[in-house]
Amino acid sequence: MSFFTLSDGQAVEQQTEFDAGGQDFEVIPNNTKVLFAADTAEWAEYEGDQYINIKWDILDGDYKGRKIFQKVRVKDSDPKKRDKALRMLVAIDTNCGGGLMRLGTEPTDMDLSVNILGKPMHGMLKVWQIKDENGKVEKEGNWVAAVSSATNNTMQAAPQQQEQQKFETPTNQQIGF
Repeated sequence: MSFFTLSDGQAVEQQTEFDAGGQDFEVIPNNTKVLFAADTAEWAEYEGDQYINIKWDILDGDYKGRKIFQKVRVKDSDPKKRDKALRMLVAIDTNCGGGLMRLGTEPTDMDLSVNILGKPMHGMLKVWQIKDENGKVEKEGNWVAAVSSATNNTMQAAPQQQEQQKFETPTNQQIGF
């Protein structure tokens, strides 16, 4: 059997085009609380910027199965952004049992995997947008604004803001550019 044999036993036909039929998902509304667990947590780098890349899997509700991507920039050159990212990482770690903090050192990919993956917690999702020079939304998505214990159901959505202030302008930290 060839490497290029499909699961039904048929050979893949040669073609010059392919469309995976990807589905464009609607952005999850601002201030939505979800139950999720990390299914990937590892160091990544983009243009010299190192950060912890976490992929969250929503575990229940209307958005079950959706993925949320988070960049935790614990090596940001801006001390305030770095401190904020460290607080987020420690909150995630604490909800997962505190294994990273007990290490006391910079976590490796293996440390992140062992201590964070598959451990449910609540997250509060916000919406980011990128607008063109005319104010038209070109791109939007979700970012993780807060986390809390899966057993602590006290995370409250912030009151809805006026419609024109509902969406926050993304920062490099939130979208990873």
